[in-house]
Amino acid sequence: MTKKKYKTDLIPPQLLAEAFFPDELAEVERLGAEFEGASVAVEEFVEEFGLDEEAPLSEVVNDKGKVTKTAAKARLKELGTDETDEEHQAIEKVLALLDAESAAKSAEKQARTDLYKKVLDRYSALTEDEVKSVVVDQKWLTSVRSRFENRATQVARSLARRIRELDERYATPLPQLEVDVESRRLKVKHHLQQMGIEIGA
Repeated sequence: MTKKKYKTDLIPPQLLAEAFFPDELAEVERLGAEFEGASVAVEEFVEEFGLDEEAPLSEVVNDKGKVTKTAAKARLKELGTDETDEEHQAIEKVLALLDAESAAKSAEKQARTDLYKKVLDRYSALTEDEVKSVVVDQKWLTSVRSRFENRATQVARSLARRIRELDERYATPLPQLEVDVESRRLKVKHHLQQMGIEIGA
């Protein structure tokens, strides 16, 4: 069966998914987060129990710091049935984590495939008004709004920075500045007098 391909610069699949299949898109994103979490759980467990030479998983970790199901199952077979053994327990745990990661990946992939098919079918049935709505309201206006917000943020930061500079520059009250100036004027006058130079009051 030939796989259909969706290719267009005008309406990216993501826009159609957001417009017509928000629940399915949310589910794909949720499953993607689950897959990512499952992968992190595997990595953290391997880091804790497999990277040291004396660690329980050291026999099943390859040069890339990964554990494969094949290596783990083979090692588990070598260890026999002693489930109280620390290495045995660690390998069973990492196998369970790998299974969870694989299941999460498959679920996310299937949901994404199903959504892609719905988007492709919907694309071929779009009306002119729907195209205008998606392109103008979702694509272009969203892009313009995003650029405007980014520019507004830059301007706000620039103003805040300038206000801080002004605050620092004028932090000392004018009367205090006048006192400081007068004090320095008197010091200069005193030094000049010591040098034999007389100036007016």
